[in-house]
Amino acid sequence: MFKAKNNKLLNKTILIFGAILILFISLILIDSYNLISLSIAIINILKTLAVIISSYFIASVIIQFTSSWSIKFIKEEDIETKLIIEKVYSFMIYLLATAFVLWKIGVTIQNIALISGLLATGLAFALREVLLSFFVWFILLIKKPFRIGDNIKIGEEEGNVKHIGIFYVHLDSTPESYDDFIKIPNKIFIDKAIYNYGNRKVPFKVSMTIKSNVKDLNKKIEILNNKINFVNIYKKPYLENIDGNLYITTYLISEYDKRTENRNKIIELIINIFK
Repeated sequence: MFKAKNNKLLNKTILIFGAILILFISLILIDSYNLISLSIAIINILKTLAVIISSYFIASVIIQFTSSWSIKFIKEEDIETKLIIEKVYSFMIYLLATAFVLWKIGVTIQNIALISGLLATGLAFALREVLLSFFVWFILLIKKPFRIGDNIKIGEEEGNVKHIGIFYVHLDSTPESYDDFIKIPNKIFIDKAIYNYGNRKVPFKVSMTIKSNVKDLNKKIEILNNKINFVNIYKKPYLENIDGNLYITTYLISEYDKRTENRNKIIELIINIFK
């Protein structure tokens, strides 16, 4: 569908440029055979327009037959990346066509370079956020601080990496449910530390308030510690006082996709033991 839409648009562009080019060339040829009489000024304008249209016509044909090469290295399902690469490739071809047109109508190479530099500077300033996302995406693919399938934490968000896009990285924080994910803007990966747990088991914390008048706290903590036998304990349950509230806290290690299930089991144990 993605490729079909782009091909349809390009074919329409080629037909439009082709039709206009045929019209201009026909008028020039008719005048040269003295079938009609046009002024020199009009003929010069038609020739200039023919050069412009023919340049963009050729550019459109080149894009039509070569754009698929620019996205061969991208996975079939990565539609977002394909779209951006094709757009950038098309923009560069049309930019070269524009430079050729400017040169043909008498603009010097120095002026073309100056105009291109000003346009590039203006675009870079206007699209700085987009360009930053693009460069971060490029760094993530080249340096590989994490891969698709790794479990990572960035800032307050954590999850399993499902997609590394040009603008967002998709994290799935609840593998047990489908069709939900967190979209993390790429620029955040420059500003914050990345914790990569890979495909291994990951640490997680369970902390829950309990009533301060609960009897035999130490004994109940030991009972809780003995009952947590379905997951590896990183740090045994302990009491902590935060702003006058009493908490029972423990650190554990679990498979990422079972983390929520194990957390719920431990919370249920705490409720039953410290009620």
